[in-house]
Amino acid sequence: MLRFFKGNQIGGISVLHVMARPPRIFVPGSVMHVISRGNRRQTVFEAEDEWGKFMEKLKEELSLPVADLLAYCLIPNHFHLLIRIFEESISRAIQASLTSFAMRSNKAHDRVGHVFQGRFKAFPCHSDAHVQEVLRYIHRNPVRHGLVEKPSDWKWSSHNAYATGVPDGFAEMDFGLSLFDLDRAAAVLAYNRFMEEPERAPEPQSASADLEAIIASVERAEGLPAGILRSRDRSGPAVKARARFIQEALRQGAKGIDVASFLRRDRSCASRAREKRAKQEST
Repeated sequence: MLRFFKGNQIGGISVLHVMARPPRIFVPGSVMHVISRGNRRQTVFEAEDEWGKFMEKLKEELSLPVADLLAYCLIPNHFHLLIRIFEESISRAIQASLTSFAMRSNKAHDRVGHVFQGRFKAFPCHSDAHVQEVLRYIHRNPVRHGLVEKPSDWKWSSHNAYATGVPDGFAEMDFGLSLFDLDRAAAVLAYNRFMEEPERAPEPQSASADLEAIIASVERAEGLPAGILRSRDRSGPAVKARARFIQEALRQGAKGIDVASFLRRDRSCASRAREKRAKQEST
């Protein structure tokens, strides 16, 4: 049975939350930082051959025209991915990879139940500089967890491919390296210098989401005419899709007041929407 509870409100639009969540919206052309952990933070990769099999399935699912896998790092109980999205079906592709791995893992270890902890998390990157920070954050992950002394000592990440400019068969480095320099050799040198610099927080607390792209994606996903969600249409499908847009915009870092203004709604409810969302996420 689905359990309903009160959600956000922006400009008089109530956003109803239910236990069964709708698919998330991923904007084509965007870059996302994807994270998934083992259930109860338990070890995910338990046998030597599981690391490579996971990456092979991931490469199969996350290939053109769906997406580019820009970078990755696997450690025993979780993984990080940096993905450039080209099709909105990216969520199904990632979930297919995780489901396939979980089924093989359970069969190999004679067990049942969840291998990964809930849905994967996905954070949008809002600028080239942000992509660079996430790239460094991902590649330094084994060092932060005390597994190795330096990123180059860890086998299951794309750091060594970036650090040498030699493809590893999994990561598509062209876009990531181009953020450092358009010349390949210069980009590799710049990347290595960047990796030696102090880290900054990879997920900015106040980032502006691309509201035009998000609303267009929601309208397409719901089969609605372009522009209807910013109109005064109060039909059931429009109200439902508008609520979905609000939730996705807030999830991707948009401010409540900006979302209300974008929808041409009363801004007085924006602060209340932000407070309710913060309370919801803390429970």
